[in-house]
Amino acid sequence: MNKMLFKKIYATIMTLALGSLCLAVSYKVHNENQVNLSDLAHFTGTLTNFYLTDKSSVVGGKVSINKKFVALEIAGLDQNIRVFRPSQNYSDFFQTVKKGDVVSIYFRKHSADYFNSDLYQVEINGENYLQIDEVKHNHSKASIATLLVGIFICSMSIYVWRNAGK
Repeated sequence: MNKMLFKKIYATIMTLALGSLCLAVSYKVHNENQVNLSDLAHFTGTLTNFYLTDKSSVVGGKVSINKKFVALEIAGLDQNIRVFRPSQNYSDFFQTVKKGDVVSIYFRKHSADYFNSDLYQVEINGENYLQIDEVKHNHSKASIATLLVGIFICSMSIYVWRNAGK
């Protein structure tokens, strides 16, 4: 097998693998989004502490992405909880919420050794702060975007096959 054919096959396989990974992630997010409150863990307790925290991610070694979260500490809960809003606007939370408020959360249970931001609904003193419909809508947008990227990358494998090694 000549070197050019090997490059062509390798480039096509890698492009298809990356596209397939995107499609698999899209499928996983879509399936996890098919959830009702009755399917999730539920906990009600007293808010003992809350604070603004952030998570930094470095993409490609050059671009830094910072996401802000509100961390919640709830009496009797063995999970570290983080509330995320895509808008990154938490001013209403800090204006209305105080220590001692009754918090009810619906979430996917994870091990207690890291922050759980897989929340679907947060109610504070009976008021909805984060609703399941809002979370499901954001997950749907992410799933569709990942699906489109996956389709684009898989279709690029045709271009790679035709033009690799030229």
